[in-house]
Amino acid sequence: MSLWKKLFGARNDEPSAVVPPPAAPAPQSEAPQTTPSELYAAGMAARAGGDLERARGLLSQAVDAVPDAIRYIGNLGNVLQELGDIEGALACHDRVIALSDGLAIAHFNRGNALSTLGRMQLAAAAYERALAREPGHGRAAGALGRTR
Repeated sequence: MSLWKKLFGARNDEPSAVVPPPAAPAPQSEAPQTTPSELYAAGMAARAGGDLERARGLLSQAVDAVPDAIRYIGNLGNVLQELGDIEGALACHDRVIALSDGLAIAHFNRGNALSTLGRMQLAAAAYERALAREPGHGRAAGALGRTR
């Protein structure tokens, strides 16, 4: 072996000098999983920006991660109602009520879903329950008046 090869390896004009391309870099690990609160915040931002499908997806992920988070469930219900999935919205509002019956807004939201479905007697009862829990709930009072 020549001194050149010992010191510097093959010369550029020799066939052995063809160097294979470097191997692909090792894949980077994925970004840390998004927290439920980050999913919720992103879902609410998507809703505020009018991207209801994205909001539904993000809020659904947040609810999947924290199944008893009433804020996540209730806002998912609101998004579902805006998307026209009234039965899905009603299921969310019923779940919130099962978790926290004293929450007036959950009864109000339930009333809105029932009203959209044309179930006016049940909607009125939901608005009355909202008012029983929060007598000054102006939107529930107005909605109750519209059911009669």
